[in-house]
Amino acid sequence: MKPEDVLAPPCGCPECHQAGVQTLGQRRDPHSGRLLHGSALRRWHEEKAKFFAKARRAALGPKGPRGGGFTRLTVERVPGEDDDE
Repeated sequence: MKPEDVLAPPCGCPECHQAGVQTLGQRRDPHSGRLLHGSALRRWHEEKAKFFAKARRAALGPKGPRGGGFTRLTVERVPGEDDDE
């Protein structure tokens, strides 16, 4: 399945404005294939955020990235970058 099959540009319809999702990408309902609007689209984005929060907690543990034995994967500063010459 291609991303364009499930993702569409944001919608500016009154229903989406009322639900506060006029700037968020639309998604297709997997059962009907129709684009979600308004409160249904807001619920989809809320559930997505909950899922990613749960996945992050499961991966990092209850104590966060430092307490679970995980090391930070991002680099705070790259050597040689922003060096004063």
